[in-house]
Amino acid sequence: LWMMRQWRHLKMLMHAGHGNDGICMVKETEQSKLALSCPACPHPNINLPVDWNKSDNLYLIIDACFRLKRCLISSILNDPYLVPGWAYLVEPEGYRKYLLTVTDQDEMCTCTGLRAALDYANTRISKGYTITGAAMCCCAHHGLVGKNTAGLLQKGER
Repeated sequence: LWMMRQWRHLKMLMHAGHGNDGICMVKETEQSKLALSCPACPHPNINLPVDWNKSDNLYLIIDACFRLKRCLISSILNDPYLVPGWAYLVEPEGYRKYLLTVTDQDEMCTCTGLRAALDYANTRISKGYTITGAAMCCCAHHGLVGKNTAGLLQKGER
């Protein structure tokens, strides 16, 4: 499994034109540079004319899965991030610092169907896991995940 992850990581770098060729080094990769943008959605200076109407809307959807689990790991050295914020997942260290600021926040639930998922996420069943779900923001028209819009959830919606 580790070999497959490394191979996919190298292929992603290669497709983005990042490598140790002296032109664009791997260490110089910036946030979200390996992620693909939705080719059909409007992007200024890419597929929109100069005089485009700035009132055009971009429609996004947010979806979450509260059943995804990941067991505790001993350290980041044993299970490192290969692509730390370079594609679709948010940058892990900044996200971890943000999560520390919202640890005592009460769950905000306005949807009755979501209550069961949140109750399940906050039970003793979630002990021993670093991740209890995932959420992401996608293009509503085409379903492509946005750059740096996927995050891993700890204890429900938090």
